[in-house]
Amino acid sequence: MKKVLAMLAMLALSARLVSAQSADVSGKWKAEFDTQVGAQKYLFTLTKSGAAVAGTAIGEMGGQSRNVVLKDVALKGDTVTFSESFEFQGNQVPITYRGVIVGDEIRFVRKVADFATEEFVAKREKGAGA
Repeated sequence: MKKVLAMLAMLALSARLVSAQSADVSGKWKAEFDTQVGAQKYLFTLTKSGAAVAGTAIGEMGGQSRNVVLKDVALKGDTVTFSESFEFQGNQVPITYRGVIVGDEIRFVRKVADFATEEFVAKREKGAGA
């Protein structure tokens, strides 16, 4: 009986360790989605070194592209969060992202200040350099 209990305890500990590990977020993630101000395209580049996660993006709207530094990037389990500041008509607009990683997709909810909430999916880019 003691062996069975010890084995169950080890299985439970193993399951906790596996579920506590973070999802694979490193790579390039491409997204296209519609917003209140028009269609947008993003290419997110996320990197992980130890527990630290960082990211940048190239955003495109109306044929204009811009480089974006992602702020407060964090990864907990399968959930990645970060923010960006977007200049629109002379005003800085905070945008927050919360995404759940499922295989080669990140299912995002994007909150643009108090104006809009948008949902979209970013897909992992495959191939060399991705």
